[in-house]
Amino acid sequence: MATLAGKTKVDIVVPCVDIGAINSALLRDMTVLLAQAGVSVVCTVHLKDHPENLVSTIKETDAAVLPLLPLDQNTLDLLKECGATVLDSVMHGKDRQNPASLMTFQMLKIQVDALQARNRRHLAFVHWQGKYPDEAATVYYFFAQMACQAAGLSAPTQLILPEDPENIPSYLLGALQKNPTLDGFCAMDDLTAMAVVHGLRECGKMVPQDASVVGGYDSPSGQVSRPPMSSVTVDTPALAYQELIHIAQREGEELDLGQAPGGQILQYVARESV
Repeated sequence: MATLAGKTKVDIVVPCVDIGAINSALLRDMTVLLAQAGVSVVCTVHLKDHPENLVSTIKETDAAVLPLLPLDQNTLDLLKECGATVLDSVMHGKDRQNPASLMTFQMLKIQVDALQARNRRHLAFVHWQGKYPDEAATVYYFFAQMACQAAGLSAPTQLILPEDPENIPSYLLGALQKNPTLDGFCAMDDLTAMAVVHGLRECGKMVPQDASVVGGYDSPSGQVSRPPMSSVTVDTPALAYQELIHIAQREGEELDLGQAPGGQILQYVARESV
């Protein structure tokens, strides 16, 4: 019978926050591949303040724990006490060669290259407070600095849009007054990019005439926005395949996942916002 980390069952653990459409699709595709390989899959929504929910599930199922994002230390300690097998998280874990983690840097490089091609050299990297886990936003900006350095650009600006949409224009106005040379904005996703376009418009800045904006994780809403949003598509079945093969090899095992999907995992889609 197929195993992962020596277990016939895997518990994919997700935080009790909005993980976004792409992460949801990635977990769906990983679940399908594991099931096809003969590994049973359960999914637990982890409440940080109530770790006993996850611990009791693992005691009952004897499943390997595969977190989407890093678990807090208290939960890790409790899992260790019960002898659980805990794998490195899919996103933002200790394994920097993890395909899902590398995807963030690769997406940022695509975003930076797109803006550079339009001679945008003073960049801001934007996430929307409350829309993504804090760990994801931290890693996004960390990789943004690396991408700008690799491209020969100056250190980027980090912008954190306020949770209330009504406050976004005034926040961006303050950012532009503090950094008047900003001419390119990279966003964690299309929804954030659309919020940036709206905020810039309220500040009297037009996209793409005065500044360019590129989104991430291409979405239907971004495609029909005004202007249509340049973005980056993600082939989640291909990413799920690479991710599981990498995890299995790291654990010294082999998973029969069938033929590898073809094509690129990430692809830039040029539209009018850049």
